Amino acid sequence: MRRSLVVAGAALAVTAASAHAQGSAVMTHSSCATAMGAAGVARPCDDGSAVLFNPAAIAQQPSVVGLGWTGIRTGGTFTYDITGEEIEREAATASVPFGFASFRLGNRFAAGIGAFNPYGLTIDWPVCPTETPRCGETNFEGRFVSYETQLRNIYIQPTVAFQAAPWLSLGAGLDVVMASIDINQRADLATLTVPGQQFTFGNLGVPSGTDFADVALSGDGTGITFNLGATARVNDKVSLGVRYMHRTEIDYDGTADFTPVATGLTLPAGNPLNAPAGAPVDALLAPQFNGGALSDGDISTTLTLPAQLVVGAAFRALERLMLLADYQWTTWEDFDQATIDFANTASPDQVLILDYQNANTFRFGGEFGATDALALR
Repeated sequence: MRRSLVVAGAALAVTAASAHAQGSAVMTHSSCATAMGAAGVARPCDDGSAVLFNPAAIAQQPSVVGLGWTGIRTGGTFTYDITGEEIEREAATASVPFGFASFRLGNRFAAGIGAFNPYGLTIDWPVCPTETPRCGETNFEGRFVSYETQLRNIYIQPTVAFQAAPWLSLGAGLDVVMASIDINQRADLATLTVPGQQFTFGNLGVPSGTDFADVALSGDGTGITFNLGATARVNDKVSLGVRYMHRTEIDYDGTADFTPVATGLTLPAGNPLNAPAGAPVDALLAPQFNGGALSDGDISTTLTLPAQLVVGAAFRALERLMLLADYQWTTWEDFDQATIDFANTASPDQVLILDYQNANTFRFGGEFGATDALALR
C-alpha cells in the first residue's frame, strides 16, 4: 500500500506534455480599425486607437476620447489522430472592451492613454464531470495538458508623441500589464510508473486515459513593457509606418486546487504492490488529496507575453480612396513553456511545454469616402 501512495505523490512528475499551438492576438480594439482588417500602422484611425496601433500618429490627430466593446464569437473542432473521430466545442463569445483618449498639446506634441487587451485566449473543450468521469460522452484527448484555458492581459498605456518634422512623427508608450491565467487539466493514472519497477499502472491493466485527478491552476501578476511607433509621409500619396511592442515577462502567483476523480478500479490478486486482491485504487489515492502531494496550495510561475513588430504602408489611390497594407511578426515562441512551482514541497514542480510558434500576419484594408459624412471600409 505504501507504494501506491508514493505513486499518487508522483502524479505531477510525469513527462512534460506538449500542446503545440498558435497564440491568439486580439486586434479588434476599434470599430474603424476592425472594419479595415486591423491594417493601418501607416495611417491609424483617428478615434484614439492610434495609442495602440501606432502611438506616433496621435501627434497628427485631433484630441479625442473613444470607448468600445467587441464580441468575438468562436468555436472549433478537434480530430483524433488514430480514430479520426471529431469532437466539437460549443461556440462562445469573448468580451473585449477597450478605451482610448488622446490630447493635442500644441502644434507638435500630443499625449494619450489607452486600455486594451492585445493577447487573449479562451479555449474550453468538453470533458466528463468529475462526479461522472465515465459519462458516455467523448472526452477531449488533450485534457491531460489542458481542457480549459483562459489567458487575460489588460494593458494600460500612457503615451506621448512628437512631430519631429512635417513628414515624420515619433511616439512611445509605457505599458503596465495586469495579467491572469487559468489552466484546468486532468491527471492520467495509467502513465505513472510503479515505484521500483520498470512498468506503469497501465501495464497493470489500468486503461490509458484513466482520469484520477482534476487540477485547477490559477494565478495573476503584473508586468511592465513599452510600445514604440513612427510614421513617415513619403509624398502626398504614400505614407509608411512602423510599430514595435516589446515582450513582457509576468511573474504569476496563484493557487492549485486538486479534486479527486473516482476511477472505480481495484487491484488484482498477486499485484506487485503487495496489496490484497480487490483493494480499491481510489482508497489508496485518497490520503494524497488530504495533506499529501495532491493537497490544495499556493503556486507560482513565469510567462513571457510575445513582442509585436508591425510595418505597413498607406496609399491614396484616388482622392477619396485610401488603401492599407500591414505585415505583423509576433514572437509567440517567447510563450514557450512554464515551470509551475508548488509551495507544497511534496508536490514536484510541473513543466508545461506550450511549444507555440511565431506568427506572420498580413493585413489589408481600405477606406472610401463616399460622401463627406459617409466612409465605406
